[in-house]
Amino acid sequence: MKLFRAFCAALILCASSHGAMAQIVGPGVNPTLSNASLPSARTNLLGSGATVDVTSRQFGAVCDGTTNDSTAIQSAITTYAGIAPVLIPNTGNPCLVSATISVPSNSHIIIDGTVKLAAAANIDVFKIATSAANVTFEGSGTIDGNSSNQTGGTSGGIDSISASNVTIRDLTIKNTRNWPVNIVGTNTCYLGNLTLINGGNSVEFAAGSTNCWAYGLHISTITDHGFAFYGGVTHSGIIGGSVSGATGHGVVVLDDSAQTAASHDITISGVSVSGSTGHGIGVESDNSEPANYNIVISGNTLTGNGLGSTGAGGVLVDFGINVSITGNVISDDGSQSSGATGIKMLGTNNLISVKNNQIYNEGQGSTSGVGILLSSTCSRCEFEQNAIWDDQGSPTTAFGFSGTAGSNNSFVNNTGGGTIGHFYNVTFVASDNVIIPSGSADANALVAAANAGSTTVRNTNNLVELISAGISTYTLVLPGTSAAPFQQRISIACTGAIATLTITPGTGATANGMPATCAANTGFTIQYFNNQSAWQRVN
Repeated sequence: MKLFRAFCAALILCASSHGAMAQIVGPGVNPTLSNASLPSARTNLLGSGATVDVTSRQFGAVCDGTTNDSTAIQSAITTYAGIAPVLIPNTGNPCLVSATISVPSNSHIIIDGTVKLAAAANIDVFKIATSAANVTFEGSGTIDGNSSNQTGGTSGGIDSISASNVTIRDLTIKNTRNWPVNIVGTNTCYLGNLTLINGGNSVEFAAGSTNCWAYGLHISTITDHGFAFYGGVTHSGIIGGSVSGATGHGVVVLDDSAQTAASHDITISGVSVSGSTGHGIGVESDNSEPANYNIVISGNTLTGNGLGSTGAGGVLVDFGINVSITGNVISDDGSQSSGATGIKMLGTNNLISVKNNQIYNEGQGSTSGVGILLSSTCSRCEFEQNAIWDDQGSPTTAFGFSGTAGSNNSFVNNTGGGTIGHFYNVTFVASDNVIIPSGSADANALVAAANAGSTTVRNTNNLVELISAGISTYTLVLPGTSAAPFQQRISIACTGAIATLTITPGTGATANGMPATCAANTGFTIQYFNNQSAWQRVN
């Protein structure tokens, strides 16, 4: 019987020039955007260099757009799983299906034509069998979910539940009532160079999927978050590509009451996100669920998001731990009168690093945009070397930083210009450390000052005022008794010589022993003593 089956297979095999096998990104491998990291296309799992055509006489798919080809396609995939790739060719008309095509282990499916879901089928087009392994979808064709003609139920493009070693690449998947691609509880998967259009739910890695990576996806018009790491996803990421027109966030790391497990070790890098109703990228958890942790958000371009949610914009971190937001370009967010935010801290966050981001022209349609919005519940959060500015003729960005800082935060060498109000419109707490580069266009760092040689200090502690070379006259205005500082310390570091240094205490306070000059590459520290209502030099 085996010999007969092999003989029959040989009769219908057709020559193919398909290349090397997909290389799945394994645990511990750092993914990159280089072409060398992408699996090559079209491979026979057995290396025989041949494909099986579903329109062959053996299976008889018609693919004329009206004939139901479900049985023919299912038969071909079931028969040749682990033997040869199955080809769904481009006949000029769709292959119509009314039943979900179940995909077993070791299946290799090449779609060069269109597979279209029949009206009112209300099902997934393809479903990888539970616990299946080593499944590849690829081709130049399309899966069409025909969403406008579905009437209920769950209807998606490709569904994978509890599978392993899954590759989906180069296809277009469109018009799905629900998920274009739904990867659930899957161990090791690769999505590459997919075009995903007009879906009712997110493209997602979900429910404990691990070592799943998406490269160069082009996602548009999703009535949900564009791409989601949803509930307990680990050691996974999305690299490159674009997301536009999502009605939620563009990309989100999310857990909630339906998927309660935290996701961790997630990378979002090099993605272009635009036109989202919510934030371009969100890390978000319900208050009752655990915080997502070990998240890297780097090198993304986020433009024109926050189109429907008040205060939304570039990046949201809501209940996150050890989140790194670095090297992103964020701009032109918002369309609401209440403005938008480039990076927003919300909820209880811990160990958040926000460094080397460029944020500009926030708050479109308003005059209340904010570069970075702080939260009093953000603990051990770092904000360093971010550039925040507004270069529009009519500025929309009110503040560079705004809100109340949490405990043990650091603010180091953030710069900017052109904001309507203060660069730092912030209430700091006693354990915060602030380093301000003076002599720049916004040396008014904490509140508006008359010129580039003065700073007014608000209620803060452990402030390091870095006075740049080239400023010969400098004025420092200190808080008074109304600010109720408690043993507040301010360190002054002069990189250039200050010939005229004026230090003025606020209302109700006195200043003792204040220097009138500062030599180059020197410094000093002053401290407020609450019981004396006095500022004194301490070294």
